[in-house]
Amino acid sequence: MIHHYHVHSEDEETFSLDFEIQADATFAQLQDMLIETLHFDPASIGMFYLCDDRWQEIGQVASRDFFESDRGTQYDIDRTRLEELMDETGARLRYLYDAFEDRYLSLQLVKIHSGSLPTPRIISIEGKRPRQISPDEFVGGLDSVIPSGDTTSGLMDEAFDDDLFNADELSSDSFSILDEE
Repeated sequence: MIHHYHVHSEDEETFSLDFEIQADATFAQLQDMLIETLHFDPASIGMFYLCDDRWQEIGQVASRDFFESDRGTQYDIDRTRLEELMDETGARLRYLYDAFEDRYLSLQLVKIHSGSLPTPRIISIEGKRPRQISPDEFVGGLDSVIPSGDTTSGLMDEAFDDDLFNADELSSDSFSILDEE
């Protein structure tokens, strides 16, 4: 059996993707196809959320290392096959592709038909592809945050500027020290 999915993104309204994949493929194989097609970072954490007909999350498909206890029923991404959970037209998934910005792709199973495919097949891809935020972009760029060798003390001096901190203003009355025995 072959599954035909339609994918859209809330962040890139012009984006749409239609593809076919074997119904007996694992969710890990589906993830690999999305990563390759959309040029996502394969090292990024990605997971699927099973959804009801109103896109409310009812279960999770992820690596066992990343299960979230409050996300309903949980399935292993490497062992669970699409046909086990996506067994009728209209079934819905959300794929977390950008954990830094909490961004998702929405996938809907639009057709199931007989046949076989040696590899997933892209039917169409349109619009601007959603992109992941890199760790450098998320934190403002590592170069701007991590100082080079000699500037570390400069950051400390800046953090504890003499104008902001005056040791003479401290009173021993406001501190208590407990003796440990």
